Amino acid sequence: MCANYRLLTVVAMLLLAGCKNSDSWTARQWHNTTAHYNMYFNAEQKWQETVLALKEGNKDDFRRFLELYNYGSKESLKANQGIMDEIVKKASTLIDRHPKSRWVDDAYMLTGRSYFMKGDVIAASDIFEYVNSNFKNPEIRYLSQLWIFRCLLAQGKAGEAESLITGLKNDKKFPGKGPLYFELQKGLAAVYLAQNKVSQSEKPLLEALKKAKGKMERYRLHFVLGQVYQSLGKYDEAVHHFAKVVKMNPPYEIAFNARINQVELLSEQAKDHDKANSILKRMLKDDKNIDFQGQIYYRMGKNELRARNYPGAVEYLNKSIRLSQSDRNQLATSYLAVGDMYFEKRNFEKAGYYYDSANRNLDEKHPEFKSLAKRGEVLGELIKHLIEIKQQDSLLRLGLDPVLREKTIDRIIELEKKQAASPAPPTDPGPAIAPDPGLPGTMPGSTSFPFYNQALRSKGLLEFQAIYGNSRTNRDYWRINAKKSTAGTTSGTGTAGTDTDTAGNGNSGIPDNVSPDRRKYYAEIPLTTEAQESARKRIEDALFAAAGVYQNSLNEAKDAIRYYTELLTRFPETRYEAQTLYELAKLFKAAGNTEAYTQRKDILKNKFPESIYNKLLENPDSATRIVAEPSAASKEIEDQYTRMYNFFKTEKWDSAMAVKEETDRKFAGNTIQARFDYLYAICMLRSGKEEKGIALLTQISEDFPGTAIAGQAAANVEAWKKLKSGVKPDTSTTPGSGSWTVWNKTEELYFLLSFPRGANTNMLRSALSDFNREHFIYETLDVSAVSISGETVYLTIQNFSKPEKAQEYLEFIRSKPDFFASKGLFEFETAWISKSNYVLLIKSNRVNNYMEYFRDMEK
Repeated sequence: MCANYRLLTVVAMLLLAGCKNSDSWTARQWHNTTAHYNMYFNAEQKWQETVLALKEGNKDDFRRFLELYNYGSKESLKANQGIMDEIVKKASTLIDRHPKSRWVDDAYMLTGRSYFMKGDVIAASDIFEYVNSNFKNPEIRYLSQLWIFRCLLAQGKAGEAESLITGLKNDKKFPGKGPLYFELQKGLAAVYLAQNKVSQSEKPLLEALKKAKGKMERYRLHFVLGQVYQSLGKYDEAVHHFAKVVKMNPPYEIAFNARINQVELLSEQAKDHDKANSILKRMLKDDKNIDFQGQIYYRMGKNELRARNYPGAVEYLNKSIRLSQSDRNQLATSYLAVGDMYFEKRNFEKAGYYYDSANRNLDEKHPEFKSLAKRGEVLGELIKHLIEIKQQDSLLRLGLDPVLREKTIDRIIELEKKQAASPAPPTDPGPAIAPDPGLPGTMPGSTSFPFYNQALRSKGLLEFQAIYGNSRTNRDYWRINAKKSTAGTTSGTGTAGTDTDTAGNGNSGIPDNVSPDRRKYYAEIPLTTEAQESARKRIEDALFAAAGVYQNSLNEAKDAIRYYTELLTRFPETRYEAQTLYELAKLFKAAGNTEAYTQRKDILKNKFPESIYNKLLENPDSATRIVAEPSAASKEIEDQYTRMYNFFKTEKWDSAMAVKEETDRKFAGNTIQARFDYLYAICMLRSGKEEKGIALLTQISEDFPGTAIAGQAAANVEAWKKLKSGVKPDTSTTPGSGSWTVWNKTEELYFLLSFPRGANTNMLRSALSDFNREHFIYETLDVSAVSISGETVYLTIQNFSKPEKAQEYLEFIRSKPDFFASKGLFEFETAWISKSNYVLLIKSNRVNNYMEYFRDMEK
């Protein structure tokens, strides 16, 4: 015993002596053992446990391909900061105390993975780059590059991510088996699916499945393969993989969606929609599916749509809507299905209601978020005008027909009594229960439809108070008294009226014999001649605007013709007559109706010989020349413009706008129409009607492309947007050539292009976008709107992945001078500009000064 004790003592002394020499074998073993078991092992275990919990708790979105990296979004990962910071601390301590341990590279990797898992993917990427550059172990270097790939994918840089992982795939030294090979194939599949390259994802998914370890990885890969084969129309393979998912007994939501996809494949492949719905009805009876009934009814509705049974489809989809109130993803999907059905049937009014409801529940992760939001915006604009027509027509009838008015008020009073006596109605899920467009505020939340959008209604209230003051009392009884949120803005160069119009007439014109308890119902009914004329004007504006939406946004010539014709029939002396005749002539010509085209053309020529629309009909490419030759206008029109301008100079905005409207009635579409419209828009801005002014300026820039007026209008719109975004002009100082900051070699760079006014900027921007997609496929570049500095126009190209890319872009585009020449641009300058200098440029608007500074810098 004593001998053993002495032996142990000697060994301990030798170890301690060896540890003093950090390069000795004993010291290395001690550092390796301590680093691994005292620090790295515990930290790594904590990381693994946390990530497993993230994967198990992550809610999948079955509207798209299942995520192969199922730990949540970059934003949601920020919730893990506390626990990941603890892991980083342990890894940093290891690196500090055991710098020569063989676990240092692993500690750096763990640090990078922890930063990634707390949502800081840029810091994580920097750490992985450091590992790749400073450590020789090929396995660690490959692993670091695979994590750099994940960082790029998490930032939405799918092009760069694909370039990186394709390079690894083509690297002959990359391991052909093991965990790294699995991660490579899984990454390839993920980046292909992120770019909707579905067919290319099949092979790497199959390869990844061969090497997958762990039940979760396998059933998720089977599920994604089922989705891929379903989208490719390979139904037998899809059924096979979905069946594999079910057999693996995954979490119930995964198993349920696998089963329901199998049923959908039966409907798609065998076209046996009745059998598919029979299976789904049996699933409804299973208690485990109570929480999924909304999804089941949605699939049943889709099956009825495939069978062309539209009433049955609407019935099932509306049930899905009612049962999906707690599942926003399914709710949005069900609304969209009905909206799409009505849109395909060209019933835009009903489609608009459902799209609006979908938009209120739609999130940015939806595969078609942008296109659906745009479609909803267009239909919301259309519905706003259609409701205006119906509402003002109804109010006019009440104002002109005393008998109908009294009967309507009696009916409303009776309805109120019944509602007061009955319990509150159940919550209305939206269009599924016949929405009433005249009811403001029934649908809370964000929406493009103005009656339901709280932001738009608040803005409308402020605009109303700016015109009428805030002393008006709130009115109830919406069926007669519904407020209009904002006045409609027309498409076309005409204007949709002014804010001096009123929808109601207060108590003016109410008969004296009306009892006090009934007077409140008269609040918005137009009883006076003035109020009735105002209502007609609103109808006139809305008819013109609705026709424009049908024509320009929906390409529905038939409906556009119907509303334009109704406008001319109901308002023979409308101020939109010249433009309406012009639009009708174009529509009839496109439809091949020569007789109708000639008829409208002759009326336009005889009634408005000096109209710009008459000249445009004869020569569609003459807009630039017509606007550039104001001398061709008659003296009377010039005198009217002078009157308007004089009112403008003395800040009599209403008087200036009145002159313009008078000119529209007498000389609609005159040869200096653009100048009238531009000054009218500026008057709107100066008088506080910003939204309308900006809408008209935007229309001017589109209607008269390539002209000075259009350029100035676009510049005003861009300046307004910058002010709204918080970039305010600095009027205290104007930077000179010495005011620009020196680039610090790391700050973000933009490409800058300047050229004289008069070029077709819309065509140039479009050409640059095409150029970028062709030559810089791995960059997601944005071409800015143009800004105007005196007689010079400039734009920027932004969002380069690295500053060096902006410099490369400049050199590359300079090597292709024919590109600009082919677009009619022969005088231009190019440069790169740092982000801070771009802010200075926005404030000073001295682009020529910066170009001079850049030329000197290049020398």
